[in-house]
Amino acid sequence: MRRIAILGIATLGVILCGYRAPSSIASTFTIVDSPISSATFGTFAYGINDSGQIAGFTYDGGGLAHGFLYLNGKFTSIDAPEATDTYAYGINNDGQIVGMFVDGSGTHGFVYGGGNFTTIDAPGAVYGTTAYGINNHGQIVGYFADATGTHAFLYTDAAFTAIDAPSGSNTVAYGINDSGHIVGTFRDRKGVQSFLFLDGNFNTVDGPSGASGTVAYGINAVGRVVGTYYDGMGIHGFEYSDGVFGAIDIQAYGNYGTAVHGISNKGGVVGTVYDAKGVLYGFLTQVE
Repeated sequence: MRRIAILGIATLGVILCGYRAPSSIASTFTIVDSPISSATFGTFAYGINDSGQIAGFTYDGGGLAHGFLYLNGKFTSIDAPEATDTYAYGINNDGQIVGMFVDGSGTHGFVYGGGNFTTIDAPGAVYGTTAYGINNHGQIVGYFADATGTHAFLYTDAAFTAIDAPSGSNTVAYGINDSGHIVGTFRDRKGVQSFLFLDGNFNTVDGPSGASGTVAYGINAVGRVVGTYYDGMGIHGFEYSDGVFGAIDIQAYGNYGTAVHGISNKGGVVGTVYDAKGVLYGFLTQVE
């Protein structure tokens, strides 16, 4: 396995040069709620492509996870063979879906397309592999775990490249766009930090003033980054573009929290919203 040598981390200060009110972003939305979703756990919408197909997962009444593909009100189940749990996270314009499944031997990443599952196991992943994002070139990102922690990876043409943050640990890659720009998280002495890796540079992504944590989950072709941040008021989604960092708060079920996970090249945004009991519902909205 190749490893990317990163000399240092730069702070992406431009992230904080502006702020946009939540209402200007999430004025309309559609709830995505799986018919097999349990009343305890809910539905998680994670990835979206330019056709509006959404990849995600839900838990049934027995607490088992099932991946799904959603389009125009129709859910199609995605369950890896012989798996107890299947999680679908990312989808590209060819309809290829990536995620993770659990079976008797552990945790494995996968790519699903044309009705076929292909298992993704990173070398040295003694504690499992998870695939989170896939771009339109078929490049896949995610993380694997070994005795030293978690390590992000880029998987291209059946070859793995490990990506580890300098001066940090437990690196995870969540999203990749068609230019090969990658977003994710790592941990350092300050806690969990988000990063944007582009053109060979590793940059931290800071949330707005007062944020106690930021997780960058997705990035589209024009570099619009989405994710989730935490502050004294709770959980909020965010979208960053053109020098502006803005919150995405879905006004549903009492607005008890919003998490954003994915963005398409056309500006479709997916994530989850919480109700008063902590149950999650998927949602779809649009950013202009």
